[in-house]
Amino acid sequence: MIRSLGLKLIAIIMGALAVYLFYLVLLEPVESYTMGNGYIWGMTLLIIGALTVWMFSDVGMYNNWVDTVKMIPNPKGLKMPALFAAFKDMDTDLGRPWLGKVKFVGGKSLIWGPNPEGEYIYAYTGGLTSDIKLSMNMVPGFITPPPGEEWRLDALEEDGEEMDVDDEVLRHRFDAIGLMTDLAERLTVFAQDPDHGDVDPVDTGGTKETYMFEESFRWTGQDFYLFDAQGQRQMKISAPLPCKTFHISRADDETEIFMLTKRIFHILPHYDLYECGTKIGRMKKRLVFHHDHFTADTPYGKLELRSITATISANFKVTLDGRLIGTIARQLTPNLGNLVFENFVLTLHDPKHLVLMTAMGVMTARELRRDQMAALRTLRDDF
Repeated sequence: MIRSLGLKLIAIIMGALAVYLFYLVLLEPVESYTMGNGYIWGMTLLIIGALTVWMFSDVGMYNNWVDTVKMIPNPKGLKMPALFAAFKDMDTDLGRPWLGKVKFVGGKSLIWGPNPEGEYIYAYTGGLTSDIKLSMNMVPGFITPPPGEEWRLDALEEDGEEMDVDDEVLRHRFDAIGLMTDLAERLTVFAQDPDHGDVDPVDTGGTKETYMFEESFRWTGQDFYLFDAQGQRQMKISAPLPCKTFHISRADDETEIFMLTKRIFHILPHYDLYECGTKIGRMKKRLVFHHDHFTADTPYGKLELRSITATISANFKVTLDGRLIGTIARQLTPNLGNLVFENFVLTLHDPKHLVLMTAMGVMTARELRRDQMAALRTLRDDF
């Protein structure tokens, strides 16, 4: 509580200084252009700093803003040996946890993984607060196993030779993002009451499937195709000009099975969703500052498309009633197609939601292109 109040006080002071600089810029004569720019830069940095400090003052706010790191209150001051003893037999997508060293973290960490894509999750205590920090990383070189346990990293030597797609692409699937949510919830309960924590195996949701979502050049509209891991075309998405309505059909059948239409005359983007000609919901963008966030009430539950923050490039997760059904990650392999077009890796947790995930891929591509065009217009106006 004292730490939280102290950080909020610091944020308020920084905000007050920013307001003072704003006053100097508007009401006081500025001696030179350089000094005026200095005031503006200082005001901007103080505002960013105040927001950052305020965010760190509240665990709930921090966890809402950041997806790859979670702060977990630790009122009983639990240490890593106690956490390891409780969770060591808990099976997850990344295997059972083990104690090891992570670069830049003092002391031992509780580590889940890594998997063949290099993803791992680790928990540790220490630092300025007593909170348990839960973090996701994709740099396995930061991990040091205990002596005699080098086999912990054997998964990194597994390859994807059975896949007919580029292995580098497969390194952007974010398999760990769903597990982060489960682990954060369980660690939160355990930290509050160690005698009643949930250390049962985490439901992995079955085997995950990977698909390539790729844009195809077309003069009179926009086309996308969905390919499975063997490179076989599974879905076709087609939109005639002005690219407002997208028709989804299976590759071996031109019959439309899903359609999404972007509604106009809305301040924030809206998309109507149709399955076999029947409207099943309307995806609306929510006015939040820390994520791109769309929601819709559908017959299958509450559908959410939400960006994943603190990751490389643009990545999203899709949930139904809070349960992760897949992730959408931009393809980062350096080639002309990925530079020019909106190409993604779709990781599907449940095969029955393939069509719905394809529709979310279309929405992601359209919204990212919209953001790019807005950024280009802003850049043009600046010059």
